[in-house]
Amino acid sequence: MSHKKRGQLTTSPEWARHLRPLFRRFFWKGERRAERKLARREAEALAARPAMGSVEDLLREVESWPPELSSTELWVPEHLTLRGDPVAQGVAMAIVGDKLLSFDFFPKGYAAAPGGRLYRYIRE
Repeated sequence: MSHKKRGQLTTSPEWARHLRPLFRRFFWKGERRAERKLARREAEALAARPAMGSVEDLLREVESWPPELSSTELWVPEHLTLRGDPVAQGVAMAIVGDKLLSFDFFPKGYAAAPGGRLYRYIRE
């Protein structure tokens, strides 16, 4: 770099080529840290939820939602019962889904976690 004047900023692409990967790495390193923090926070919240429940409890929870609610989340445990008997999660979600559709809630996705799933719903 002896051909550069002292104190003058370098504008050549050759110099920028060396800087870009460095700053790119700093950016993605910060993004990964933020993503890990968010994942940990969500995992802690989901870990506190029960792994067993009943369809009746889920229906009561859906019925207790206020009518002005536009979006919500529903925790569905992995092991469910219906009137005291074990029931498959698919059957339970069909019953709960029918109730949700009667309140104009539509599925927006879910997040799987140990012990169950966190379903997201929106009202349209």
